[in-house]
Amino acid sequence: MGRSSGGQTLASLAPTKGNTVGGEGSLFGAESVGADGEVLTANAGATRGFDWQPSAGGGGGVTVSHGFQRVPGSQSIDDDTETLIDTYDVGGSTSGTAFTLGLTRITINAAIEVAATANLRFADDSTGFRYIEILHKNVGDVVVNRRRQTSAASTVANQPTAMSVAMQFTALAGDYVEVRVYQNSGGALLAQGGVDGNTSLEVAQIPTLGANLEDENNILANQVFS
Repeated sequence: MGRSSGGQTLASLAPTKGNTVGGEGSLFGAESVGADGEVLTANAGATRGFDWQPSAGGGGGVTVSHGFQRVPGSQSIDDDTETLIDTYDVGGSTSGTAFTLGLTRITINAAIEVAATANLRFADDSTGFRYIEILHKNVGDVVVNRRRQTSAASTVANQPTAMSVAMQFTALAGDYVEVRVYQNSGGALLAQGGVDGNTSLEVAQIPTLGANLEDENNILANQVFS
């Protein structure tokens, strides 16, 4: 069954679930499957040029960070005035070390790809024009990227307006994300918060799996089929 080298076949080398075949110079050998969560990693010192390593130990795995914060109560947004959301709950939720939560922003602590989503809910009136905007700024407070979602005027009074906007971008360490909103209903409106995250900001690290998977596939292709 399959190709052979020196009388060896895939059937004789890798009959066990999870075994991986790799070259040892003039012959092939079978590498037993690693433990759950481990990743196949190039290792010049290993018999077959690769072995299994813990994903958190620099073996090619990807650690993904996440951050979420919301307005716990509400924030008043003046009429016809661009306003930053500045009442976020700094005790929101995070995982990993890539993000730091703040009252007005989420700071990015590493050079990574980021996906950001902002939600807004205006209370009690949907007349007039309004928008929500994500701003990606650098350490010099300069806007690098932005994304805006607008809502056209409505003829229905005393109805809430829910809005959402999302953006992906490449960030450097020290960059940050903040949210700016606007409305011109003729008076101040409340941006509603609460446990359901009506007005909230969420960021997530986008894992860069492509290069790692390509490298691992090249290792196997070169050693098994060359």
